[in-house]
Amino acid sequence: MDLIQVGDILLTRNAGGEDQNRSPGWYNHAAIYTEAGVVEAQAHVRDGQLTDDETAPGAVILSELNEFWDRYPIILVRRLPDEAAARRAAERAELMVGSHYRMISSWLRFLRPDARGMNCVVVVRKSIAFARGSDPGWRRPDDIARSILPTTVYEKQPVGS
Repeated sequence: MDLIQVGDILLTRNAGGEDQNRSPGWYNHAAIYTEAGVVEAQAHVRDGQLTDDETAPGAVILSELNEFWDRYPIILVRRLPDEAAARRAAERAELMVGSHYRMISSWLRFLRPDARGMNCVVVVRKSIAFARGSDPGWRRPDDIARSILPTTVYEKQPVGS
């Protein structure tokens, strides 16, 4: 996909109504694109792959871009102004693959340590913080969408909208 570059941040919203979008805010998922694929934290993972089995534990995984792109009807692509920083962020994100998942790890300060897990925003935030040398402080995907740091370069919308 030519419109995506290494280090781009991908914000998504699930198909369906509010039952499919229980996270606070409009966007409910964040990921970062790397040379290897899309690094994302998911609540239910088996053998490094996203699963519908709700008993499976979560993890930070590497997904194929085409599969990720097809999974979500709404995707906002945001890009850092510094290409070198974006590449450093992507490389750092790849190092997080296999880490534990914890849904609320960025919402409550005392639950943030990596040993307790990372959610999707923490993966993106820590990658960007490493690359830039300062933490952007994002807590939810909507914080990334409203941030002046990355700019929007593409928006995928459902057909007919």
